[in-house]
Amino acid sequence: MREMMGPCIVCGTAAEIGRSSDAHQYRCDRCGPFLITGTAVAVLKGRTQPTGTVNELIVAKVSHYIRTHSTEGAWLEIDSSMIDEMVAQKLPSPNQQIANLLRWMAEQVGEDHLAALEFSATDVCAIMGAASVDSASDLIDEASNSGLIQFVPDDCYRLTKAAWDRLAASELPHIPPQQRGDFVDSVRMAELREISDSQFDLTRLVRMCEEINSAWRAGNLISVAMLARAMVDHVPPIFGQTNFSQVTSQASRSVRGSFEHIQTGLRHIADSALHTHIRRRETIPTATQVDFRQSFDVLLGELVRILRS
Repeated sequence: MREMMGPCIVCGTAAEIGRSSDAHQYRCDRCGPFLITGTAVAVLKGRTQPTGTVNELIVAKVSHYIRTHSTEGAWLEIDSSMIDEMVAQKLPSPNQQIANLLRWMAEQVGEDHLAALEFSATDVCAIMGAASVDSASDLIDEASNSGLIQFVPDDCYRLTKAAWDRLAASELPHIPPQQRGDFVDSVRMAELREISDSQFDLTRLVRMCEEINSAWRAGNLISVAMLARAMVDHVPPIFGQTNFSQVTSQASRSVRGSFEHIQTGLRHIADSALHTHIRRRETIPTATQVDFRQSFDVLLGELVRILRS
């Protein structure tokens, strides 16, 4: 893209700005990389500045959403239908915000556990899910005072052994399987297995549901993202369409929101898992990123309804 510097449309932080044929492009230190349509810009301003004054809490929610759904390998594209979902989400608790900071730092240093990272509160505000840059700064100080991170002059921090121990204890694979649940609900699985349709053989779909449940319980989150994308590409003929974009556009109002969540959010995360080339520094998806269970249950429930009719 042809780039220039200017304020981010979401948070106002300095950003690289460009333009594609149908969307504005931003690479912001706080929000990360994203694309946004012209219509979405207008809707966004109506949410973040409803009275002409910036609502910092709404800005924080949108910024956090972008950070958790977009990567350099797969930029989130925001359209007007996504804005209300972004605004409706709840920010993490303070404890979870500190956990998000520790996890991000661990991803950046990789196996060099004592490496120091240079970052500011602005850089990690949206990563943490803090309500403001000042709140992020306060929580960074709290993490330092609690012995989880250590200040390294100038403007750098490193994770302490206590932080690494905390991260090891909180990894998804160490959570008892019964506390994780299934990605595809057992009731929905039973409904799919009971269906016998002359036009569509559900054998492969049922097997993908079984495998995504296994991957979810084991904490194999890249596999979850890939399988979820495969399932989305597998089912459009049942809805009389050739791709999921068409399924979403033709969906009834009652289910369209869930379908759009899959179409926009999941597609970017799964594409990142499938198509990103190896880089000097990597991040891996978290359970929060790939947890599309509610939307998938709506999708599979609609599929069951169609095949039973």
